[in-house]
Amino acid sequence: MKKKVMALVMVAAVASMMAVGCGSTKKETEKATEAATTAATEAATTAATEKATEAATTAATEKVTEAATTAATEAATEAATEAATTEAATEA
Repeated sequence: MKKKVMALVMVAAVASMMAVGCGSTKKETEKATEAATTAATEAATTAATEKATEAATTAATEKVTEAATTAATEAATEAATEAATTEAATEA
């Protein structure tokens, strides 16, 4: 994740340096730098947001699954115990 973000930042930096070094005027250079910086920032933000969302979703899913499994196990155990108790009482 960090490698991708750094790669995007480096691409933006190289692109802005190319624009500066090609004899462009100051105004053109500022626009090119701003555009490259904006693109890199947006890409990094999108990547970070996707990663954070994925991590949060995974954590929430695991927690809900664990709770549901525990509840189902407890209910099944209780039902089996009650059935066994009722059967034992009926036979006696």
